Amino acid sequence: MAPSMTSDLSCLPRTAHSLAGRSHIRHLREDLLKMSLKAGLPVIEIEKLKEQIESVTGIPDLVEFDYDHPVALVEYRDGSIIDTVYRVK
Repeated sequence: MAPSMTSDLSCLPRTAHSLAGRSHIRHLREDLLKMSLKAGLPVIEIEKLKEQIESVTGIPDLVEFDYDHPVALVEYRDGSIIDTVYRVK
């Protein structure tokens, strides 16, 4: 089971103005989305949040990785390795 499947809410990206929740509140928990909206929480699409951020900060340069030099392994709670972090060129 993927880590994202064990949580109803992933870490919601947020700013001083909104939560990026529509695409982060899992489709299996539409009730959470409805409750968030009913409570008046400022929930927006993650794509809209990205556009807002890029309008302020600009679009960042792409990062190049040195795939010959891993610097960390990401371990899931069952001990399996689920990702590798590489050095930036």
